[in-house]
Amino acid sequence: MRAKLRSLWRDQRGTALLEGAIVTPILCILCFGVYEFSNFFYKQHLVSTGVRDAARYLARALDPKAPDAPTAAITPSYADALPMAQNLATRGTTDSSGALRVSGWNPGDVSAPLTAIPNPANTYHGPDPIYIVTVSTTFTPASLGFMGFFGFSDLPISVTHQERVLGPR
Repeated sequence: MRAKLRSLWRDQRGTALLEGAIVTPILCILCFGVYEFSNFFYKQHLVSTGVRDAARYLARALDPKAPDAPTAAITPSYADALPMAQNLATRGTTDSSGALRVSGWNPGDVSAPLTAIPNPANTYHGPDPIYIVTVSTTFTPASLGFMGFFGFSDLPISVTHQERVLGPR
């Protein structure tokens, strides 16, 4: 009996199969985890790019002297430019016909308030007041499901970008 156990213990047939059975699940977890996180960072990049595009659009489209009351026919008012900026952020185009950059991220998720900063005596080289547009969004994209398998919740994406309103040139 002892000789049989000793020969079984020293037998090396099938060791590669056993090592493969141990390593394969760990390798799959690593590969799917890398894919899940790279997909999240790709979506975060798309959202960040959209928010930046919307802020730049509003900074150039609005009149810095009075963003609520356009002085020229080509300058839209803030109420007219805001939906176009929201569509630009989420769709990549100013109208609502384009496909969403990230599925589930809607124009209503994007906010863009204007802030007036007093500029007495032309301190900051510009009109009084100077307007700053702050475009922000908080969005939780759907994950691929791998993180939920381990009990983790979906990660939110929160992006903010500010631009000084310069107006059309």
